[in-house]
Order: sequence, then structure tokens, then C-alpha cells
Amino acid sequence: MISDHDPLLSTADLLPSLEKTLEKNQDVKDKLENCAVELSTFNETAKIKIAEMAESSMLQHAEKTLAQSENAGEKMLECAIELQEVNDAIIQEIGGREGLNRNLEEITLKLVTTRNTLSDMQEVLVAAHKVVEEASASLARSEEKQTELRHGMTESRLAGKKLFEEKERLRVTLNHIGDAVITTDMAGHVSI
Repeated sequence: MISDHDPLLSTADLLPSLEKTLEKNQDVKDKLENCAVELSTFNETAKIKIAEMAESSMLQHAEKTLAQSENAGEKMLECAIELQEVNDAIIQEIGGREGLNRNLEEITLKLVTTRNTLSDMQEVLVAAHKVVEEASASLARSEEKQTELRHGMTESRLAGKKLFEEKERLRVTLNHIGDAVITTDMAGHVSI
């Protein structure tokens, strides 16, 4: 079974945290943009005041302050743009992890299905093995019976042959009963 601590599965746990981070990033971006707008408004107001103070000695100091203020505003806008890029990257990462999790879930489902199929196949193989064992035992019993039948048939043929020979001797004896017939066996002994 797949562990809940698997890094691919932790996206579900990370998703709320990432969404909060995105919200905070968006808030910071909005604040930076508001500050930039306020700074721009301040710069415009300062330009007007500087123009009015053009004859005074503070003109150089005011122009320097205005330049620094404009520079700070530009940096704030750059930060807002970079923050948006970070937010976009986080959104893409979340989407990528969600896709990986869907793929992992599909693979897990396929593995469970395959495991169940293999389990079913194993049960079929066990049953087939039992059938083969029973068939082998039945075949062995059948071969034993065939051997017994062959042995019985051989004994029966021998008994039939002996019976036939005995009948033939009796027939010959009976056919010649009018004559004095003496029968002997192969060793030459007289037999009836």
C-alpha cells in the first residue's frame, strides 16, 4: 500500500498552505501596487511644489528627493511584477502536482486491478493443479487395473489352452475307446 507520507501525495496537504501563500503574495502585491500609485501621486504633487519653489534654494534638494522617490516607485513596481511571476510559478507547480497525483491514482487503480487479476489467476492455477493431480492419480489407478486385466487375460488364455488340450486328449481317448488305448505323458508314464 502507498504511504501517506509519499511526497507525490502530500500535494493535498500542501494545497491549503500554498493557497494561503498565494493569497498573502497577492495581498503584498496589491499593497505594493497601492504604494506605487500613492508614491506616483506624491511625486506628481512634489513636482508641482518643486515647480513652485523653482526660485528657492531648496530646488536642488527637492529634485534629488523627487528622483529618489521615483526610483523607489520603480523598484516597488519591479517587486510587484516579480511577486506576480512567483505566484504564477506556484500556480503552475500546484497544477503539475495535481496532474501527478491523478496519474498516480490511475496507476494505483491499475495496480490494484492487476493484483486482483493475478490473485484470481493464482486461484485458477491452484484449482488446475488439483485437477491435474487427480487426473494423474486416476490414470495411475487405471494403469494398475489394465495391468491386472492383462495378467488376468494371460492366466485365462493359459487356462483355456490347458482346457483345450485336456478336451482334445479326452476326445481322442473317447474316439478310440473301442481299442485298447494306453496314454502316456511326455515323460512316458502311463496316464488315464
